[in-house]
Amino acid sequence: MSHPLRPLVRTPVCVIEHCTACDVLHLTLGPVTLRLEITAARRLASALQEALARLDAPAQHPAGRPSDAPMPN
Repeated sequence: MSHPLRPLVRTPVCVIEHCTACDVLHLTLGPVTLRLEITAARRLASALQEALARLDAPAQHPAGRPSDAPMPN
């Protein structure tokens, strides 16, 4: 089975491609490539945004919140 990758983003930090056969994102950071389901990629993006917001204003954000639950497999 062929796994064609559709390029989405290429920056000095990462490359993000969409595998059209598997419907997953390939996130490449240097020598490491993560294969993420689309839902997991969206959750990761949200978590990164929240973490960066907490770095920008640490006194305004508590360390945890009730929605900090493990992701289902």
